[in-house]
Amino acid sequence: MPEQLPITSIDVYRLEKDVCAPYRLSYGSITKFFATVYRVHAGGCSGLGEAIVTDHNLAIRLAKGLIGRDARDLSTTLAHFDVSEFTHRACREALSFAMADLVGKTAETPLWQSFGGTVRDSFPLRPVIFIQDPGEMAKAVGDLLARGFTAVKIKLSGNVEDGLRGLRSIRGACGDSFDLQADANYGYTDAESFLGMLAQCPPGTLNTVEDPSELTFHEYAQLREALVPFQTSLMLDASARTLDQVEEICKTGAADIVNH
Repeated sequence: MPEQLPITSIDVYRLEKDVCAPYRLSYGSITKFFATVYRVHAGGCSGLGEAIVTDHNLAIRLAKGLIGRDARDLSTTLAHFDVSEFTHRACREALSFAMADLVGKTAETPLWQSFGGTVRDSFPLRPVIFIQDPGEMAKAVGDLLARGFTAVKIKLSGNVEDGLRGLRSIRGACGDSFDLQADANYGYTDAESFLGMLAQCPPGTLNTVEDPSELTFHEYAQLREALVPFQTSLMLDASARTLDQVEEICKTGAADIVNH
């Protein structure tokens, strides 16, 4: 294999999908999903990556900056992306997927081998339920149970009462056997407000929480310890976009799970 794999071109596709009802998230309500799909070309192969991106013009400009760069060196090639800005972060994620896919194809090696080998041979599919009427949420969970699902993710808006209604309705509908994860997208102003909400639920109500609030890694480590009595694991996503960030998370013990 050549030492470098220069990117020759990138195709950029925009996808739009209407939602059946407004979805409430920590950053507002949405009626339509916008996604950007990248197809990165190099070495006679191509790789695909996708992420939720609303600013398609910026997605195109960011992709143009990668032409001629080395697809194998993700950290250097994507170093100019501002991971503190949402669109930069989302485009970086999609392009990193595409580049990894591309490198695996050019090496004729499955990605799981490139990433160090098999860790598990199965994982649960986890549909997402958005905050809505508690009865509708319970019905959605019942439908998932009937279809054989054993795990679900709920999107939290950052509103304590909304969160309590959502957690209680879903856990009440699925019982203790269902694996329940909540993604708050930094919706809570601080760790205390999230912990205060969780304290109003029995231990084990929430198995995993993802990005409850925007904190430092040392503050996340403290939150991780505070979650132990609630039997809740801490997952970090938005602050785990670079390998340097993942390394810092490991050093500080900031999370139980990394969504990278």
